[in-house]
Amino acid sequence: MTVVMPVFNGARTLRRSVTSVLDQTFRSLELVVVDDASTDDTVRIAEELAESDARVRIIRRERSGGPAAARNSGIAGGTGRFLAFCDADDLWLPEKLERRLDLARTSGASLLYCGYHRVPADFAGTGADFVPEGRVVHVPTRLTREGLRAAT
Repeated sequence: MTVVMPVFNGARTLRRSVTSVLDQTFRSLELVVVDDASTDDTVRIAEELAESDARVRIIRRERSGGPAAARNSGIAGGTGRFLAFCDADDLWLPEKLERRLDLARTSGASLLYCGYHRVPADFAGTGADFVPEGRVVHVPTRLTREGLRAAT
């Protein structure tokens, strides 16, 4: 499993986002943090995280190309059979990957997506600490290829 995390000037949130990925119940993963030419402490923090956990790798882009270019760099640098994306200001619940992989295996789906919870800006905990209190962004249960194209 490869998790791609694009980041630009994400020093404030990067550590918590990375921790939420590394704390997954599904442990067999690599996290590819793609720095999109940040000008804050993002790279220093990413390097500290990579030094403390061998599952973290860093790709540094010389010039910012935006989130899509950073994601594409991460995809190219990943080695896992499955691919997931986590933005550098997101927190994952601890069983996210395990549940998604179980669903992929049982359904045979090639692409999975899910809704999410909006986290208050002042939330200071981890993904494991988060208790959903409403604020859910719902997505359709099923999406056709045409529906996916219309949504983009």
